Amino acid sequence: MLPLCTFTTNLKFFIVLHPRYKTSYFIKHGWPADWVQTAVDLLRAEWEKNYKPRLRSDNEVSSNDAMHDLFNAIDNWGLQAGSDPLDDWLASPPIVSVRDPLAWWGALLNDGNVLAAMAIDILSTPGK
Repeated sequence: MLPLCTFTTNLKFFIVLHPRYKTSYFIKHGWPADWVQTAVDLLRAEWEKNYKPRLRSDNEVSSNDAMHDLFNAIDNWGLQAGSDPLDDWLASPPIVSVRDPLAWWGALLNDGNVLAAMAIDILSTPGK
């Protein structure tokens, strides 16, 4: 295992967003709980600043939006209202069968998963 200090922020994000690892990687390798929480907090800050969908005000709603909202309501039927995609991701177990995280997230992006855009951006960041 690499020393904790060698993990960059992007590498921490990569691990948390990789379907096979998520936070279980850190826990399995004995990371202190506060370090794991810091990785999650940094990822959450990135999500909220740059990727989390913003609620629109009533002033921003047009007549075309009514039809869009209807289809969104149908698409979201049965899903928990008000849930945060990042919270849902972090609460779900790792998916150990995933070998190619970019392909996996790419399929989710095509299905409209709002967290997928951030995951693809982070997972495709070139290393040194």
